[in-house]
Amino acid sequence: LGVDISVTSPGINIQQEKALTLVRYRFLLIIEPDHRFPENFISELKKEFLNSEFDGLQATLSCSEKNNFWERGIASFYDIHQRRKGRKEIIGGPAIYLSEIHNTRLKHGSNSFSGDTAKAEQASKAGLRLGLGETVAVQKQSICFSIFYKKYFNYGIGDYFFYKDMKDSWT
Repeated sequence: LGVDISVTSPGINIQQEKALTLVRYRFLLIIEPDHRFPENFISELKKEFLNSEFDGLQATLSCSEKNNFWERGIASFYDIHQRRKGRKEIIGGPAIYLSEIHNTRLKHGSNSFSGDTAKAEQASKAGLRLGLGETVAVQKQSICFSIFYKKYFNYGIGDYFFYKDMKDSWT
């Protein structure tokens, strides 16, 4: 079994950008380390994607950890935010794209916490359609106040810098 190893500078977006230059397959599945996948997840998501009208399709996330206030809060957020399936302005992982579309029209933001936001902006400008599907993956992360705060504070900072970089180009 051949394995290609590529060394990059630290940072998820730098690493993903490099990895995307090496993709040799028709489909691109973007996953994250805190997600868990049921048996047949990939084939089910691919089937749903091929039967959809979307250029990128995110799986629905369900939280497995609901042991405290913070974990139940994240689970409730996902339940509310992902209740309506179909067209979305922004999607994250886990998601499937045609490699050709993703690699020629979408690039990550320079900040690891604004990558999904940057891709959403590029998708909108390119006329791509993004959607949320029915196929379910599981978010598995123990969360306490300090983890919640750090994670979402960093997302806020990432989106602030994305806004700062983009605001002059928006009408």
